Amino acid sequence: MRRLLSCLLLPLSVFAAEPVTLHWLGGTAPAAPVGVSWGVPWPKGAVQPDTPMRLTTASGTRLDVQTWPVAYWPDGSVKWSGHALAAIPGLAGPLTLTPLATPDSAPATVLTFTGY
Repeated sequence: MRRLLSCLLLPLSVFAAEPVTLHWLGGTAPAAPVGVSWGVPWPKGAVQPDTPMRLTTASGTRLDVQTWPVAYWPDGSVKWSGHALAAIPGLAGPLTLTPLATPDSAPATVLTFTGY
């Protein structure tokens, strides 16, 4: 029984999803407040449909991000995920999207745009 359990747990650790680094197209954040969406491909078995995601800035500030599965592998894991962010001017990159093993209980930082 112990060997069987070890074999069943091995694929989970082998296919753990790595964080993804995101860069703004053109190297700069939008000049005005805008909604931004993008997609991320994942290796087979690395991300499950209920995997929570964390988006952080280069300085470690957590940002609110919406996440949803877009396509699935035959094993039911996520092949592509979609993401959306309310970007504000000056939101410097790079940003890091990290799949989490458990839901992140700490609230994300709310960034407020106060005008030009």
